[in-house]
Amino acid sequence: MVPTLTFIHQNIFRNISSFYGATDPFYHLVQSLPIMLFPLWYWWGQGFISCLLPLNLLPRRLADLDRPDGLRTLARALTFTIAVLSLSPHSEWRFLHPLLPAFLLFALPPLHRDYTPTIFGCYRLTYSIRQYTRIPKFPYYLCFAAPLLPWLYLSNAHGRAQVAVMDVLRTGQVGDVKSLVVLAPCHSVPWMSHLHRNVPCWFLTCEPPLE
Repeated sequence: MVPTLTFIHQNIFRNISSFYGATDPFYHLVQSLPIMLFPLWYWWGQGFISCLLPLNLLPRRLADLDRPDGLRTLARALTFTIAVLSLSPHSEWRFLHPLLPAFLLFALPPLHRDYTPTIFGCYRLTYSIRQYTRIPKFPYYLCFAAPLLPWLYLSNAHGRAQVAVMDVLRTGQVGDVKSLVVLAPCHSVPWMSHLHRNVPCWFLTCEPPLE
C-alpha cells in the first residue's frame, strides 16, 4: 500500500495514534518548533515570515530580507506539511525533525543582514570562528551558551531515577537479578544501554491496537 494513505487511514480515520495520548492541533506551533529551533527562534521567525507573506504585508525590516523564489516555495511547502501533520490526534516534535535542515535555511537571511566581519578575525580565535560561521556576535554566543542550562538539567536531574535503578541492578546491589519486569511503557528505563547483562526483560508494550 501507499505509505501516506496508510498513515492517514490508521492515524486519522481509525484514530490509532490517540492510543499514545491526544495533543492539541497547535502542538507543533507551540512545542515542536520551539524545541527544534531553540535558540534561533527570533532569526528563524523573521526569515520564515518574510518568505511566507506577500511583500506588501511585510514591515520594512522584513521586506529588506533576501527572499528568493525557491525559499518562498519551501516556506509554503513546510506550512502545508505542518498543517497536514497537525491533523493527527497525536503529535510529537520528532515528527518534524526530518524538516529541521530546511527550517534552518530561513534563519540565514536575518543573520547575514547583521553580519559584519572585522579585521580582528585574523588575530583572535573567537573572532575567526565566528566570522568563519558567518554569525553575528550576539547570536553566536547565544547559540553557544543557551543549550548549557537545559543540558545540565537533563544530564543531572531529568531521568536520574531511571538511570539509578539500572545502575543498582547492574552492580548487583539487590542480589543476582535473574529476570526483570518493568511495569511502565517501553523506553521508560535505559535497559539496553545501562544494564549490560544477559537478563530476560519484559515491559509494557508500545504497540498500538491495530486489529
